[in-house]
Amino acid sequence: MQAIDNVMHVRQIRQYYKDLEHMVRYELGMPDLWVEIQAERDKLIEEARVITQLQQQAERQADLKRQLRIDRFKQRLNIYVALLAAMFSIILFLFGLTWLVTWDREWRWGY
Repeated sequence: MQAIDNVMHVRQIRQYYKDLEHMVRYELGMPDLWVEIQAERDKLIEEARVITQLQQQAERQADLKRQLRIDRFKQRLNIYVALLAAMFSIILFLFGLTWLVTWDREWRWGY
């Protein structure tokens, strides 16, 4: 149903366009006005295309900036996790070494 409505709408717009051209060229007797109307229409279409391209480019840049921030956050997170793991390992190593020294002292000397 929507496809039929779309096709009928497009045909109706084309017919309106032809009727307008006929009215301007033949009924008003101004063919140069029709040329100006077409030139203005083409200019508006080109401006809309340029604006769409600029919007798409701005969206791509915003996406790239967002992705860059996410990547930087991930890198920092990886560094912080690595530092935390290193500190935990050092503390665990020192605790283990202290425990071994204490155990060795008690085993050898009895106190």
